[in-house]
Amino acid sequence: MSPLSQGGALFGFDISSMSAIISTQPYLCQFNQRGHDINGLCLGPTDDVQGGITAAMPGGSWLGALVSGIVSDMFGRKRSIQIGSIIWSVLPAPFLRSGSHKAK
Repeated sequence: MSPLSQGGALFGFDISSMSAIISTQPYLCQFNQRGHDINGLCLGPTDDVQGGITAAMPGGSWLGALVSGIVSDMFGRKRSIQIGSIIWSVLPAPFLRSGSHKAK
């Protein structure tokens, strides 16, 4: 399997897993802006916010595709893969940690 088809398969998997997550109660409660129903369940984000969340996924992919060619030309393929690995493993850690606890 070529790397391009693997990337496409992983992107499709990412999109499909996100579509399964947006209907779960933890997701709906995390982004709850519409209150609760009669059973006390979270109704989730407004349509505008959900649209922004959904649009941010391909927007990030577009930006990454735009930047990856420039980075690869500047540093070479091996070094750009190492830079990408650092970006995906080290930089998100503080944001993930700070976002894991919701203020009450």
